Amino acid sequence: MLDNSKDVIYHFQIEPEWKFIYLSPAIDVWLGEGTAESAMRDPSVPFDLVHPDDLVEMMDKISNQVDCGEPIIQRWRHQDGRYRWFEERMTPIYEKGRLVALQGVTRNIDQRMERQQKLEYQANYDALTDIHQKSPACAPHYLDTIQN
Repeated sequence: MLDNSKDVIYHFQIEPEWKFIYLSPAIDVWLGEGTAESAMRDPSVPFDLVHPDDLVEMMDKISNQVDCGEPIIQRWRHQDGRYRWFEERMTPIYEKGRLVALQGVTRNIDQRMERQQKLEYQANYDALTDIHQKSPACAPHYLDTIQN
C-alpha cells in the first residue's frame, strides 16, 4: 500500500545519524527516476533539492523549530530543473525528550498553486489591458494625482 501511494511517505532518522528508514517510490514520480535511491544512500539529497528559499524551514524542521501541527509548503527541484510544489505533514518522534526522527506524508500541490497564482494575477491585473491594477488603498492618492 505504501509503495503504491502517489504521496511521498517517509521516515527520516535524525539521531544517532541522519538517514532514511523509509522513503516511498512516489518521490521518483515527482522529482525524477532514482531520487529515492539517491536519498536512501545519501540523506543530504533532499537538502540539495529543496528550493533555496525553503532551506531554512527544512533545517528548522529537523531541529524541532516548526509547528508540526501545521502543514509545510515547500518547493523541490525535479531532475529537469523545474521546481514542484509540495505540502508536507509530519509527526516528530521523541525518545527521552529528544527529537530522533520525523515521519510524514508529502503531497504534490502543483495544480493548487497554479490556480492560486492565476487567481492572484486576475485579482491584480486588468483583464482587458493586462495592466497592474492599483490597490484600493492607493486609489484615493491616485485619483488626487490625476485630478490635479
